[in-house]
Amino acid sequence: MSGRGGWRPSPTTVALLVLAGVSASWAHLDAARQDGPAATLVSTHSAAWRVLPELANRSSEGATVELWPVMGEPVRLRPAARGHALWVGDQVLGPADPEAVEGVWDSLRMATTVRAAEEASDAGVGDGGRIVVVLPGDEGTRTIALGRPAPDGSGVYGAIEGGAEGTEGRWVLEQELAILVAQAPEAWLARRAVVVEPAELLAVHDGALTVERGLD
Repeated sequence: MSGRGGWRPSPTTVALLVLAGVSASWAHLDAARQDGPAATLVSTHSAAWRVLPELANRSSEGATVELWPVMGEPVRLRPAARGHALWVGDQVLGPADPEAVEGVWDSLRMATTVRAAEEASDAGVGDGGRIVVVLPGDEGTRTIALGRPAPDGSGVYGAIEGGAEGTEGRWVLEQELAILVAQAPEAWLARRAVVVEPAELLAVHDGALTVERGLD
């Protein structure tokens, strides 16, 4: 209402202005938080970083993935004439399931940190197994050393060795990385006798028996 002293806002207007200011402040603080649910996303508003950003735009072709469990022999997915072969220790078990190989590769390609961890924390890095990625040629080797579960249940402690700039140090990593290491070796083995698509076959030979593909 206007008066001799000029216009004064009503109590309701003042309350609404205060509420709007508080809401804006909370929104700003929410965006700046680094320990909330958004921390698992790759965002400028979180502490999430790609674990292996160099894999983002490349395929698994020619790369070796090694999964070192806490106990037992390492599982290696090594390049073969067609796709990858499954090795356990120094023994080859057979062709690796192409879908399983692509699944583990996508998990590594998309994996992110949850948040940074203090260097002094009781992380046990290395006690939870390792994931080693050997890239072809002179592209080098990356190692993800896994540790104990984080006390808040958000993931597992870990460190990235030989990775891209900005990934050094200690992190809380996604739990999925620990699950990959814990898989039984047979989980990666192809279930098909021949790991090729039917459209690629011209003939099948079994002793004296030959079955040839006809016209499509």
